[in-house]
Order: sequence, then C-alpha cells, then structure tokens
Amino acid sequence: MTITMYKCPQCGATSNEPGNCPTCNVPMVEEAATTEVAGGTEEATEQTPSAEQAAQPDQPEQPAA
Repeated sequence: MTITMYKCPQCGATSNEPGNCPTCNVPMVEEAATTEVAGGTEEATEQTPSAEQAAQPDQPEQPAA
C-alpha cells in the first residue's frame, strides 16, 4: 500500500490528504510517497516536485567571472 503525504510549504504541517493547510490555509504540497512494508515503511524512489520547484524553470549555470 502506498501512502502519499502532503506538507505545508509555509508552516511545515503534514497531512495524508490533499487540500489547504488546516493551520495557515496555504495549499499543501505533495511529498514523496511511502510504501508500507512488513516492519515499517519504505520511501518510494520517485518524488513529485513541489509547486515552487515546478514553477521555476531550470536555470543554466553562469560561468565564473
């Protein structure tokens, strides 16, 4: 079973349901999914980029002056 966690980028609150943060009403961001295994949980190998990361295009590195 895979569990998807959501985290508030402003205050750090976590939830297992999408939506707005119950503390500060900021939209929750999907964190890495975890898979339940016997004896604990294991983090999935894929991570969904946060809304902030997805909104920023890749910036080419500037050469050193």
